[in-house]
Amino acid sequence: AALQLFQVMAQGEVESNRIICNTVISALKEASEWMQALFLFSNMAHVQLECDTITFNAMIGACEKARDWEKACHFIRVMAKNKVESNSITFSTAISACEKVGEWEKALALLSMMASNELECGTVSLSSAICACEKGDKKEKVLDLLLVIKLRASRTLKDLGSPEH
Repeated sequence: AALQLFQVMAQGEVESNRIICNTVISALKEASEWMQALFLFSNMAHVQLECDTITFNAMIGACEKARDWEKACHFIRVMAKNKVESNSITFSTAISACEKVGEWEKALALLSMMASNELECGTVSLSSAICACEKGDKKEKVLDLLLVIKLRASRTLKDLGSPEH
């Protein structure tokens, strides 16, 4: 049904817009139909629609469900090349894709990219990176990441106890 809507849009019977395409890609991602999501994504240019952060995040999510960490990382590179803003969701989802297959080095590289882009490395990102390192039997990296979490938690607790709060 989702692809039928796209085909109708492509024929000009329904006005194409990015919101509809993003919704269809997200629905395909949730249905684990990542190949169809990729087809729709690649055909958005044919109906002259630019992809935005939401589009790319949905595609990276589809790659995560398909356990295709390489394609998830590819989409991050395409975002940078096309100057589409990435966010914490972008990286967290790609890190999760890496975690699913134990790609601990790439998961850590993505964490580093998050920091370089001044994005918050939240619990989801750190937890996924820890799991990737654990699957790669990199105990020292797991301990390093746990230390990061501990330091953040102690800073947060100190902030809660400050007179400004």
